[in-house]
Amino acid sequence: LQVAREASEDEWSQRKVLNEVLRTLPDAEWHQSSPAEILGDAISSARETLKVKQPFAERRAQVQEQFKPLAESFRERVASAGDDAFALAVTGAAAANLVDEMVFSRFARQDLRALFEAAVDTGFERGDPKQLRESLDGAQSVLYLLDNAGEVFFDAILIDQIRALGKTVRVVVRGGGLLHDATE
Repeated sequence: LQVAREASEDEWSQRKVLNEVLRTLPDAEWHQSSPAEILGDAISSARETLKVKQPFAERRAQVQEQFKPLAESFRERVASAGDDAFALAVTGAAAANLVDEMVFSRFARQDLRALFEAAVDTGFERGDPKQLRESLDGAQSVLYLLDNAGEVFFDAILIDQIRALGKTVRVVVRGGGLLHDATE
């Protein structure tokens, strides 16, 4: 329904998408597929029905527009963090995952900067950025998987920190993207 609403305001088209997706669900391999795979199939079906390749392209652009200035000021904060720069970059990249909640939920109307800063200040419930830093000690290269469109600015800050440790970093994105995923 989100895909249909994003791509069309026409209620008939939205209903057509829902009917098509619901028609294909009984054939899903429920015992062999994860919920994410079933969701991916449903979104692909909606795209095909609507003949829209990237229904969330505009939404992704809006998210990136919101996150870019926030990331620029955070980059300055990391640059002045001295010995704590790596840990701060890890925490910021994790905090940027808030985009999942903000883009399609009640958080979308709240202050992005305040939510992000609160998450950075709270830190991790379990684990510690030092663990990631220590795990990188023996590595020469790192494969970094990008997730959501808004997060990429914060991922770039962390990637810079990893490269500063002398590591080679290869960055990859998903092929098509589901909702607000980072794409090529």
